[in-house]
Amino acid sequence: MARDYTYVALNAEGQKTTGVMTAENEQAVRSALFARGLAALTVTANRPESASALSGLAELFGFDGESGSAKPAKPGVPPSPAPAPASGSTSTGDAKAASGTLVEKLEGLLGVTPVNTKSLILFTKQFRTLFMAGIPLGDVFRILRDQTPEKHLCAAVEDIRARIVEGQSLTTAFRAHPKIFPPLYASMIEAGEQSGSMGVVLERLVKLLAHEEKIRQKTASAVRYPKMVAGAMVGAFVVLLNFVVPQFAAVYSQSGRELPWATQVAIGMHHVLSEWGVLVLAVLAVAFVVLRRWAQSSAGRRTIDGLLLKLPIVGPVVQKSVIARFAALFSILLKSGVSILESMDILKSTVDNAFFAAEFEEVKVKIREGESIAKAIGEVRSMSPLAVSLCTIGEQASRLDTMLEELAEHYDDEVNVAVEKMTDSLGPMLILCLGVVILFFALAIFMPMWDMISFV
Repeated sequence: MARDYTYVALNAEGQKTTGVMTAENEQAVRSALFARGLAALTVTANRPESASALSGLAELFGFDGESGSAKPAKPGVPPSPAPAPASGSTSTGDAKAASGTLVEKLEGLLGVTPVNTKSLILFTKQFRTLFMAGIPLGDVFRILRDQTPEKHLCAAVEDIRARIVEGQSLTTAFRAHPKIFPPLYASMIEAGEQSGSMGVVLERLVKLLAHEEKIRQKTASAVRYPKMVAGAMVGAFVVLLNFVVPQFAAVYSQSGRELPWATQVAIGMHHVLSEWGVLVLAVLAVAFVVLRRWAQSSAGRRTIDGLLLKLPIVGPVVQKSVIARFAALFSILLKSGVSILESMDILKSTVDNAFFAAEFEEVKVKIREGESIAKAIGEVRSMSPLAVSLCTIGEQASRLDTMLEELAEHYDDEVNVAVEKMTDSLGPMLILCLGVVILFFALAIFMPMWDMISFV
């Protein structure tokens, strides 16, 4: 049953705000506040006026207004203490954390990302708000745990709180959950911890995560329509081959005339699938597993990502999105005080392109050997001349972080243009392929019919 709750929370500026919210339970209030960007400090259930009145009457007659039990007859004799919770029981936050641990491990083995970027951004905003308010770290993560709706993130936050209470550093605690907090996140936490500017670093981390999410959404929107067209093409192929062609094949086989090549090919494909369908599916499944394992290997990923960069339509989108990500991430890492060599390690693990990642490893080696940053970056084969020029100017003027930030803004706009061009090009091409498939089956079906009509 819904009831009113009074809450005290912190907003993004660290200011306290109070209010009343109607919800089913306390956790629902905390989740709603979390979704609105507020960090709940306390949530208290309001007692209805009727309940307060009944409580007062009960006290007059010697009963406990809350439970209805009689009070002690003798004054000064304390009431019996409430039964202690069982040793195995946990608080609400602890229970959520325990329930999420096993699922987190299973999804980690399956390669599933347990927490999306939007939830991580919201968590980081709340973390920064509570930290800047001067609340002790143990209480910060207790509050975050209690108001985090995602079970995986809640479990990680509870473990971080326990590690901090034990005396471990923030960096160590965050690095214990690489499936929840990527290497970039832990490195930024370490930079803030070492420089003493955790609030500033968390603010930059929020901007960086938002930038990553924006690029991801642009890429996803670019391939959404081509996926739909490709799915329609496969569906049309399966329906025509399995349901339409067999009907006409039975009719044409009775004519005794030689069938056109398109009809023979369509009937042949139907026979192969109908007689050897299980074997075909098994071969395709094995091929899929083998190719997937190869694609997940370092050599396979580098080969595939290198081929993507060379494609005429997809290549420019991949290249510009990687450069935009590289520039934005490198700029924030430098501003946060992360070393150049460690920045290259982070870039290598978060660039999301194995071909570029291998190049950044070579850049790290050359910088360690004493080569300048701009010169080392200039030797990356897929790096644009504009990026190399701005890096050179920024390094010479000791403003590399600023020039990288401008480079990221420039390539953000370039990614938008490239995505639009890719969508405009891939759509008509896939529709043309769909038309070719339908035309093939139309010829396979109607060419024998035309021959029979002309023969008559």
